Amino acid sequence: HERMDALSPRQRAVVAVAMAQLRHSNTEVLRRLAEGARHGFAAISADELADLIVALAGAGVRPSQGWLGSFMAELQGRLEELSTTGRAPAMLSALVRLGVRPTAGWLRSLVDATGGAALQGMRPR
Repeated sequence: HERMDALSPRQRAVVAVAMAQLRHSNTEVLRRLAEGARHGFAAISADELADLIVALAGAGVRPSQGWLGSFMAELQGRLEELSTTGRAPAMLSALVRLGVRPTAGWLRSLVDATGGAALQGMRPR
């Protein structure tokens, strides 16, 4: 716990992504890392935030409503920073898996920021 407390918010996000990619099964550790990252979302790149939500969803870890609200608010203002490497569709899919329904305004911002690329390859269910 002390080692985790010494990590910066960005480091917590990076470690959480790596642990999820390695199929680390301790969901409580992933949840704590994500919660610790919440207080420094501004210091984490938009791509890293997208990777974090994809990793959490892939590991079956649903952050708190407060965390998700902070995540959505932080990222909405920074959607234009997302690279065009397919992160936006993966992030949208992850949000849906976590039960998040982005508002029409948030989705409009995403489409505007990515030139519609965020929705390419997505299939309605």
